[in-house]
Amino acid sequence: MNLAVKRALQELSQGNLIVLRDAKGQGKLLGLADHTTSETVNFMIKYAKGLVSVGIEDSRAQELDLTLQEQSPFSNEEVQSYTVSVDIEETTTGISAFERYQTIAALIDSARKPEEFKRPGHIFPVIAHEKGIFGKQTHVELGIALAKQAGAYPAVVLCDVLNENGGLAGAEDMKALADEHDMFMLRAEDVMQEYTERETVVNKIDEKRVTNFVGDFTLISYENRLDSYTDFVFAAPSKDQETVPVYVHKQCSQCPTMACDCHHHFQQALSRIKTMGGICLQMRYRQEQTTFTQVLDKNETDVLAVKILKDMGIGEFHFINQNLVCNTEGESLEEKAI
Repeated sequence: MNLAVKRALQELSQGNLIVLRDAKGQGKLLGLADHTTSETVNFMIKYAKGLVSVGIEDSRAQELDLTLQEQSPFSNEEVQSYTVSVDIEETTTGISAFERYQTIAALIDSARKPEEFKRPGHIFPVIAHEKGIFGKQTHVELGIALAKQAGAYPAVVLCDVLNENGGLAGAEDMKALADEHDMFMLRAEDVMQEYTERETVVNKIDEKRVTNFVGDFTLISYENRLDSYTDFVFAAPSKDQETVPVYVHKQCSQCPTMACDCHHHFQQALSRIKTMGGICLQMRYRQEQTTFTQVLDKNETDVLAVKILKDMGIGEFHFINQNLVCNTEGESLEEKAI
């Protein structure tokens, strides 16, 4: 396990707050919702000084009939999905730290019903993307991923960290706050790297025998949790080699029009794999990288290719095209002189 994530989970499980920095460098205080107390909320208000919100999953939002605030025309996938703010019915003004804590506790209480919440209120629920971190990488998705890994209720309490001038705190201000109150500071990249290694990224959706212009192959289709594309594996029986030969065919933008050499190279690759045994990965052309792989500074096709090979249970393999070598720890394919 990533050491930074391990430390963060220990702190959160003990009821402590951490400072979580997203990929843009913006920080929030974060705590597990089911470990939150009125003292926690008061600390957030006093020292972080920003908006207090609660990250929840869509299933809970539907149970409570929480509706999204009207979206701006300038909204995008990086914008958090705030619902109409709420207070639980037994609060008075709803503004005190204790009454905000009461509302937070009610939001994660399965016995509470929609009609028990006053709207608008002083706690702002935020709905996580249905695909979690793979769909969006805001503090909400990152925090809920941590909550699940900690075995806690999948909800987190968040508060924006502001500087002395009331603006969003920079790295130095966040570090100063963390040092002053002995809080651990965690980066989004650490959470995402841990999540990628731990979670299933690719899923086999079909496997069958096919015959093409080269011969017989096992054709395996894979979908993934990063985008909507399907990638394919052409497998031929290995010739009792210690390492499995692998050819990675990355389609280019011109592949569908046949106005490139990709098809010719693909035919050559299949012929070679058929003769020597091994695997040919046919990876779809991806014009844009997802924000997930952009944050991790990795090539999405490379990450998926390695994940597919791992899912197939192939432990030792070598690439026979473009002098590719595999860095399985970093989920990347690199060109090197072999």
